Amino acid sequence: MFISKGQDTKDLAITVYNQNFAVVKDQRSFDGYNQEHLVRFEDVSEKIETDSIIVDGLNIKELNYDHDLVNKEKLLKKYTGQEVQLVDSKTREKDIYRLLSVENGLVLEHLETGEIVLNPPEENLILPKLPNGLIIKPSLMYSAK
Repeated sequence: MFISKGQDTKDLAITVYNQNFAVVKDQRSFDGYNQEHLVRFEDVSEKIETDSIIVDGLNIKELNYDHDLVNKEKLLKKYTGQEVQLVDSKTREKDIYRLLSVENGLVLEHLETGEIVLNPPEENLILPKLPNGLIIKPSLMYSAK
């Protein structure tokens, strides 16, 4: 995947109209890009009008606007069935659990003992990393022909 960030901008032009509408022309450097890559075009507006997007210089096969930003509920749902850590508030020791459910509170299963923990304090739950498929800022995703 090729990631284009706002810092790759070579030229930026903004025309502002009435009623909170603007046209943005954003020219970016694509050094290292080849036609095989899927492109994530980051640092776009959360209120982008997707029907107005025009891409010059590339033959676009598919263009999607990903604005499904990460939040606590989505993150926990992505970890359902996977290993997480729970920190004991008093001893600060960590144990490994499997997250069984996030509906109506957290349900964890201790991997060694099989004990079930209901609704542990969420601040004591540690997730290993941001799972694939969740983004932290709005992006355009496209693939070229």
